[in-house]
Amino acid sequence: MDHPRFRYAHRFQRAERIVIAAPFWDLSFPALLKVYIENLCVQGITFDCDEKNGCFGVCRAEKMLFLTTRGGALEGSAMDNGTKYLGDMARFFGIPSFSWIAADALDAGLEPVETILTRAIARAQETARTF
Repeated sequence: MDHPRFRYAHRFQRAERIVIAAPFWDLSFPALLKVYIENLCVQGITFDCDEKNGCFGVCRAEKMLFLTTRGGALEGSAMDNGTKYLGDMARFFGIPSFSWIAADALDAGLEPVETILTRAIARAQETARTF
């Protein structure tokens, strides 16, 4: 488990807080983030399994935050697979708290972009106080 191949999994497992930032692409997030997450999934580092409990997370982090931008108005939509997936992965890794902040509908023309960004930044600043 000391092979350099597992360096990202070890780093993730030791982190006290996790922040992931990625844009909304194709109903999720960029493929490179998925590849990164696949490299984190290492039994004996970020999760483990036994006969009694099945698989369970062993990461130290208590909180994971996902920051994203979206062109469409997708807040709360079932089409936002990326946020759901990251929340599921947080639980899989044993991270009890998952939250997200989205600058949503940037291309929809529903509000000025500056208004959307200002609101998302304010949420991020408020979240940072207790994160």
